[in-house]
Amino acid sequence: NKSLSHQKMELLANTVTERCRLTRRIPGEEAPQAIWLRKKEEAQREQALRQQAEQQQQAGDDFEREEDRRREVEELVRWEEQRRKEAQQEQARRDEEARLRAEAEGKARKEAEELARREAQRQRDAQRDIEADLVRRKAEAKAQNPPCQGCGNPLANQGHIEALGGCWHPSCFCCGGCQLPFAPNAQFTSHHGRPFHPHCFRSLFGERCTLCNEVMEGQCIIADENKYHLTCFICGTCGCTLVGEYMLNKQGVPFCSTHAQAEYERQALAEAQDKAKQVLDIDKLSEPRRKRCNSSEERALKELQL
Repeated sequence: NKSLSHQKMELLANTVTERCRLTRRIPGEEAPQAIWLRKKEEAQREQALRQQAEQQQQAGDDFEREEDRRREVEELVRWEEQRRKEAQQEQARRDEEARLRAEAEGKARKEAEELARREAQRQRDAQRDIEADLVRRKAEAKAQNPPCQGCGNPLANQGHIEALGGCWHPSCFCCGGCQLPFAPNAQFTSHHGRPFHPHCFRSLFGERCTLCNEVMEGQCIIADENKYHLTCFICGTCGCTLVGEYMLNKQGVPFCSTHAQAEYERQALAEAQDKAKQVLDIDKLSEPRRKRCNSSEERALKELQL
């Protein structure tokens, strides 16, 4: 306890001594409180300068970071521009290669087409030469050994007959109708390169009478583009031979002047009957429609009455 009280007494004495020293002013010497205030102001000034320096350092660091970021962006932009230019150059190079390749392919295709055309022309020329040579050989063979005009087989240096612009085997030079040979110095008629007896030709290709269907020989009568024998041009009613005036009905049958009026009336009556029949057929077809119309009119009248 004594030591503790002794220490307290010493501390109190030191405090009193320090206060006395602070309150005491020696002439020509700065007051301790002023010194403390001056040191405090210097410390505050130093702290402000240090903070300002730190702020300037921070601003400089921010500026450097912004500059670094700006340089990075500029570098990235330059890199993108360079890459775009390189891509454009690469695309231009590819386009040029594609154009050159297309030109080369087109040129090769044209050359192939030209070669194919020349080859086709050469083949056509060769085929034409072969055909011409074959025709020439056939002509030479035909001149040396001409074929028969009838059967087409070569004559083989046998006896032949020259007629109708060609050569014939004696057995082939026969009538095209009856297939019988011709008598020496006999007359014949040609039709499509074949010989015919005159009567065979008339029976096959001659004009025939409209009534009897026999071959026309000598004089004939032409009526409405139909040909008749003189004895076959008769009235369709009485059968008399027509001389002078006559009439043709719609079927081309001739009638004499006596029966022409009757035929005309009969024909008019037939036409009237045909027209009446057509009218009846039309009425039959339209009768269901009339019935429907009548029924609808009746229903309308009933509704009005109601």
